[in-house]
Amino acid sequence: MKTILEFPYNTKGMNSKGGLIRGHWAARKKMKDKILWDILGQTQNKHIGQVIITYTRRSPRPMDWDNLSSTFKMFGDMLVKASVIKDDSPKFVPCPPELKQEKGKAWTQIIIEDVK
Repeated sequence: MKTILEFPYNTKGMNSKGGLIRGHWAARKKMKDKILWDILGQTQNKHIGQVIITYTRRSPRPMDWDNLSSTFKMFGDMLVKASVIKDDSPKFVPCPPELKQEKGKAWTQIIIEDVK
């Protein structure tokens, strides 16, 4: 099975204003809730075994790879909460997910594919 999710926005990086390190917990919860509802509105697929995830983030400015990988955190957590993937541990998602970035208007795409 293959699931493709698209979001017309990005999550913030670690160090940006309001990012994972500096952000307020209430703002983080609000963003997680938005992501959860957007996931539930796009799919009811349930991947019960091991998956490969491809994460593409488009933004006006490219990020360094370690900051880019942190922007997947909220999406990954909400994929588990929505039961799209069973767990985000290395047992179910071999590390690391494939990370891609493009320059342009804010947009995020997540492709989830079952390991055969």
